[in-house]
Amino acid sequence: MIILSILVALDQVAKYFFKRLLQPYYIEYGIKGLMSFLYVENRGAAFGIFQGKAFFLILVPILSIFLLQYMMYLNHKEEKSRLLHYALILIMAGAIGNLIDRIARGYVIDFIQLEFIDFPVFNLADCYVNIGCFLLVLSCFIKKDEVDG
Repeated sequence: MIILSILVALDQVAKYFFKRLLQPYYIEYGIKGLMSFLYVENRGAAFGIFQGKAFFLILVPILSIFLLQYMMYLNHKEEKSRLLHYALILIMAGAIGNLIDRIARGYVIDFIQLEFIDFPVFNLADCYVNIGCFLLVLSCFIKKDEVDG
């Protein structure tokens, strides 16, 4: 729970910082053409889908968080993989981070823009979910003994 809390706090602090710093500005960071920071209020889901569907965009993450907690319980009870445990923590942290935005503001703050590809602006919570999903898939292919030593 400590890791989960830290990840959610980092996401919220980053969103607060970039909202204060960037709104309504654009700041190029690092190598030109690689990455920049841009304040965006996303009122939809990934890639802007489900615009205006606030109830759906709040209900689904809440149900997902309960499902993730249950999966963590089963993983702990059956002493399965630590990799699976961390994958679930990352996915849950991302879901909670964006859910806080949707409930408190009515939109999610996005601020990271990759310039070398045509990709939507995103945030830390989105990174958590994507990394967590990658680790979740990876945990399906790796035996417990190979990961946990």
